[in-house]
Amino acid sequence: EIGDLFYSLNSLTGLYLGDNLFTGGFPLLPKSMLDLWINNNYLSGSIPTSLGQLTKLIRVNAGANMFTGELSPNLFENMTALNYLGFYNNILTGSIPPSICTCKKIEYFLLYTNEMTGEIPSCVSEFNAMYEFFISSNHFSGNLPNITKWPGISVVYASQNMLTGTLPDTSRNQYLRRIDLSGNNLFGEIPKFPLSLQALSLSYNQFKGTIPPSIG
Repeated sequence: EIGDLFYSLNSLTGLYLGDNLFTGGFPLLPKSMLDLWINNNYLSGSIPTSLGQLTKLIRVNAGANMFTGELSPNLFENMTALNYLGFYNNILTGSIPPSICTCKKIEYFLLYTNEMTGEIPSCVSEFNAMYEFFISSNHFSGNLPNITKWPGISVVYASQNMLTGTLPDTSRNQYLRRIDLSGNNLFGEIPKFPLSLQALSLSYNQFKGTIPPSIG
């Protein structure tokens, strides 16, 4: 277990323990933390509210563990510096807490392969630094965020959810490379996509109409 082993190290800014065999709960860490990588271990229990006290944290990767339960509504309230959110490949439930709206600097939004539900908070559309958006294999409903508001977006993976609504014209998203929206309840006509697009999956939805003659 990691426990509170590093809690007293008040100058610690980076902790990299990924790809090990650690067990136990989420570690208790000093407020000086900027970088936390505990991915690919056997950690379990809930994501504690104490994580939200790490107000300087820029990157947190707790993916590929066995964390369960819901995220606290106020978890992200003071985490305004957060750039990388990695909670993928766990067993998290519940919805994305509204406090995520304070994390306007997020570039990497990685919540895929959990059991999360509810709608994506509308404020996520305003995260204009977004670069990679991964929420596949959950139970999210409602609309996909407005991708057109993410000028630098490269990858959008939101497959295997219960998302609904239509897709916007993303032909001006010149850095967009990959989109996977398969296995949802999206409908309407297929819009234009940018010439930069390398891979597109829209299977198992309810699209109709004609394929655009040009994706540019």
